[in-house]
Amino acid sequence: MTLPPPPYVQNFDLFTLSEGGNEKSLKPPAAALAAIAEWAGVAAVHSLEAKVRVLRAGESTFRYSGQLTAELDQNCVVTMEPVRESISRDFERTYVVVPRRHSRPAMMELSKEDLDEAETLDSPVIDLAAPILEELALAIDPYPRAPGAVFEAPPGLDEIVEPAPRESPFAVLGQLKAAPEPVAGKPRAARKK
Repeated sequence: MTLPPPPYVQNFDLFTLSEGGNEKSLKPPAAALAAIAEWAGVAAVHSLEAKVRVLRAGESTFRYSGQLTAELDQNCVVTMEPVRESISRDFERTYVVVPRRHSRPAMMELSKEDLDEAETLDSPVIDLAAPILEELALAIDPYPRAPGAVFEAPPGLDEIVEPAPRESPFAVLGQLKAAPEPVAGKPRAARKK
């Protein structure tokens, strides 16, 4: 199975980063917004803007921080009418570039906590837009509702009655045991064969 290409890509070589870092503003064009809407499974993405800052934290370690804002439309889960959603989110990533032949030195730059959260890369080229799209997908409301939309059961659905629970065989035996004993002198009724 082949995955569809990402709807928006902004490649950046981390090894070209200066000591002062780099800040970029990303704003996909209209055609990319339509592709992002389809990728995210929403009706429309009206705007998407992000500010990204990448800093060098060590020889092979990099910190990525971003601020994302977006306006999008989804279909209400009750009425199917468009619902506008505004998203604003800050996020961070840590990248460690670990070429296959130099795996140890780069990993020594990080504390244990940072190492647990760091994403290791075998190439210094990253897609600056990928974390933005990930965060957008995480922020989207999975069950959007139009204001005042209330789910009402279809007619007749409330008339469905669940079957009574089946009686346990032990409860039946208990009822037989609790049945009154025959009166002295009168035999029990003969069973039918």
